[in-house]
Amino acid sequence: MPRCLLASITSSWMDAEAEQALPRLSSVTIFQCPRSRPSRGRGAIITGGLRKPADFIKALALGADAIAVSNAAMQAIGCIAMRACHTNNCPVGIATQKPHLVSRLVAEKSAEQLKNFFEASVALMHVMARACGHDHLSKFSADDLTTWKKDMADLSGVAYGGAA
Repeated sequence: MPRCLLASITSSWMDAEAEQALPRLSSVTIFQCPRSRPSRGRGAIITGGLRKPADFIKALALGADAIAVSNAAMQAIGCIAMRACHTNNCPVGIATQKPHLVSRLVAEKSAEQLKNFFEASVALMHVMARACGHDHLSKFSADDLTTWKKDMADLSGVAYGGAA
């Protein structure tokens, strides 16, 4: 099975967050879900800090059967992350019941943006799967991950791809 260097595909993401990526991924919330279909793993749905297709791939490679996204989906429909959801004063109309604020949210446009986010994410995930030699997203495994940071490799068990 060929090894895929995801860092090379996601170089724009590998910035200050790079050192946090795998520890964050290993500390996400894992829910057990009932089996309504055959699963390749434990029936785990992983969520928490997953925003980009590279994050989704890492979760799948580490054993997730599904990924739950929240903030990324909210931002796709126009959330500006003001963190005022609990105040009923969302300026873009997503998390409010106030008619003058709700009117700012154009449901059709937001639905199209969310569809575009998911379609683009899945398309990039398929590109990454092909780069790793897979014909399906469910075939990702930890063998597809590589890190350039020695301490990250030691901490996570993910293969080290740098010079020894």
